[in-house]
Amino acid sequence: MPLSRILLRLELALWRRRGRLPLLWWRDDGTQADTPALRRLLALSHRHAVPLTLAVTPPAAGAPTSSALAALLAACPLVTVAQHGITHRNIAGPGEAPSEVPRVIGLGMLASEIGRAAAALEGLPNRLPVFVPAWNRLTPALAAAAAQAGFAGLSGHGGQDAAVAPLPRLDVHLDLLDRDGPPRFQGEASVTLHLVRLLREGRREGRWDAPIGLLTHHLDHDEAAWRFLDRLLAELGPRARIAPLGTLLGLPAMGAPGSCPAAAA
Repeated sequence: MPLSRILLRLELALWRRRGRLPLLWWRDDGTQADTPALRRLLALSHRHAVPLTLAVTPPAAGAPTSSALAALLAACPLVTVAQHGITHRNIAGPGEAPSEVPRVIGLGMLASEIGRAAAALEGLPNRLPVFVPAWNRLTPALAAAAAQAGFAGLSGHGGQDAAVAPLPRLDVHLDLLDRDGPPRFQGEASVTLHLVRLLREGRREGRWDAPIGLLTHHLDHDEAAWRFLDRLLAELGPRARIAPLGTLLGLPAMGAPGSCPAAAA
């Protein structure tokens, strides 16, 4: 067994010794359509009975929501949907951080654009009024516009623009992929040791109920990433609490019980 996995089990045992189970939640970014990779992701959620939030990229202006995607998600009660940006099209200049928002845009117009993109997702079931910015870039203007557009929660990346919070916010902290350049799996040791550090910090500081967010990007996973994710969910299953995003943000549960067709994928 790799040393990183041994260290994770030891850290989880220290939590149990204190009569505690760490709290996690899971978000996957970049859903656009019913694909084999998405079905593989949903199969993992179903097999391990782990709730999952899909950050779905709105379709292009005027394009309808995929009926195949809607039908797939309608039968997956563990899966909820959040809006992932507006267009997820990078309009930043050379050398600038990726952005889908023009440098100069009024708050009302930005809120209108967010609302227009939200309307394109209305055909999807189990939606939560949660806005997930493209590239996790949650600026004050974007956060304020999301609130004006009627969203009830935000989700970015821990440590990035942490003070931006006009709405309840729940971030992710543990990304399976390295995005410095083309997306690639960070490797079991790197991701596992990062999780160990997050757990150790929470235990030492007594933050027993502070959620740790797991971030995946199913369209960019290679086989090593898929195998690791399967093992990680199995490892955490009996040793942690993995809660739905809606529950953690105090938003009403959506969806009805059913059997997920992706389970056979």
